[in-house]
Amino acid sequence: QLDPYSVLVVRRRCWKPRFSEAESASSRLRERLPSTYIKQKGVGVGGSTPKVVFESELGEIPLEKLANAMSGEDPWEADPNGGLMAMYFARIEAWDMEIGAWAEGGAAGGVQGKTRSVGYVKPLPPAPMCPKQSRIQSTCHVVSSDERVILEQSVMTL
Repeated sequence: QLDPYSVLVVRRRCWKPRFSEAESASSRLRERLPSTYIKQKGVGVGGSTPKVVFESELGEIPLEKLANAMSGEDPWEADPNGGLMAMYFARIEAWDMEIGAWAEGGAAGGVQGKTRSVGYVKPLPPAPMCPKQSRIQSTCHVVSSDERVILEQSVMTL
C-alpha cells in the first residue's frame, strides 16, 4: 500500500565504460578548441571584426623564447629589470599587483593556451574631474604555435 502523496522514481543505467574511445575523443576535442577568447565568444561573426590595438614587427626573435617569456613561470610583478611581462607592467607604472596562478579548467579549459588574472593599480593621464589612478582587473591569455604567439588581454577598470 503506497501513500497517495508519495512519488516513486526508478532509474536504470546501462552504462559500460569505454576508456579508449573517451581518451581519443578528448584529444580530438583539444585539437578543435578555439585559440582565443575572441573566437570562443564569436566576436567578428556576422561582419564585425575585432579591432587591432597594437601590431609591431619585432625583428628576429625565436617564437619559442617569446612564448616562454609570456607564459613561463617568471614573476609578472612590475620590475624594469625583470622578464618581459614584468618590464611591461613596470612600463605602464602598475603597482599593488595581485597576479593569479595559471588557470586550469572552467573558461580557461575552453581555449588553447594559458590564462591568468592580474589585478593592479595604474596612474591615469591628467584630466579634469577624473581620478589620478584606477584599479584594473585584467585577464591575460597567452597561446603559442609554431607560426605565432598571441597575448590576448581583457581589461576592466574599476
